[in-house]
Amino acid sequence: MASVKQEYDKAYETIAEKTRTLELFRDDYKILKNRLKTLPDKIEHEALVPLGSKALGFGKVIHTNEILCMLGDSWFMECSSKTAMEIVDRRIKKCNKHLEEQQQEADRLENWKSSLTKLIVESMENDSLEIVEEVNDDDYGRMAEEHRENVKRHHVNIAKERSEKSPEELQEENEKFWARLEELELEEEMMQAEKEYAKRKKASEPAKVSKPSRSGKSVTFSDQNEVRIIPKETKQEAKYSDIVKIRNDQPAPAENEEASEKPSTSRGGPFDPRVDAAPPKKNSLFKQRRQQ
Repeated sequence: MASVKQEYDKAYETIAEKTRTLELFRDDYKILKNRLKTLPDKIEHEALVPLGSKALGFGKVIHTNEILCMLGDSWFMECSSKTAMEIVDRRIKKCNKHLEEQQQEADRLENWKSSLTKLIVESMENDSLEIVEEVNDDDYGRMAEEHRENVKRHHVNIAKERSEKSPEELQEENEKFWARLEELELEEEMMQAEKEYAKRKKASEPAKVSKPSRSGKSVTFSDQNEVRIIPKETKQEAKYSDIVKIRNDQPAPAENEEASEKPSTSRGGPFDPRVDAAPPKKNSLFKQRRQQ
């Protein structure tokens, strides 16, 4: 409860500070408006002119119907007293509108705080917490109607502000808008290009070779980073697979070469058993020993 109350107090203090600032602005504009009413009455007005930060001197204000008005963002415009008073009136109305909004926000916070305090007190007494929000069709329709009116009023104010601006200002706003839009489009294209580059780079990476492990099994890494463990081949299976691979790698012989490479079955061939074997060579060392 203490932390919630502290947050409400902080929000309420922020609203009070904004309200005080707006009231000061409104009072200053009212004083300025009263002064602008009397300036065109005379050609010259006596005034105390500041000479530095600590001295004042007697002087006169001339060109009393020429007012330099600040439009905002270091832009100034020279206008008459009548036009300046109209600008002051619009700014006073805007200050009053903001003050009403701040007051409504303060009232809403106060209601929430009181309702929360009441609920907490009741829950402490009854050991339970009940939240009831009563909304009927009339209230809902009224809130929806107010929302539509606020949206309509907002668009009307925007159109009115745009109509008060000069063509040069509207052109400048349009250029800024299109420049920002082009910048966002370029950022989107760069992001798409980076994604496409990363995708192509990943697709062009070669597959990793499997490495045998100490447990007698080999681990194979695929492109999708999946791990599959397969049993290691025995020596006999590896020898057989190497022989099959060598035979499969040899090119097929031509038709004219098949007959020449086949072993001859006629008499006198290398595998014919009818061919007499060559006589054995005599051992000269055995002959010498026998003679002795």
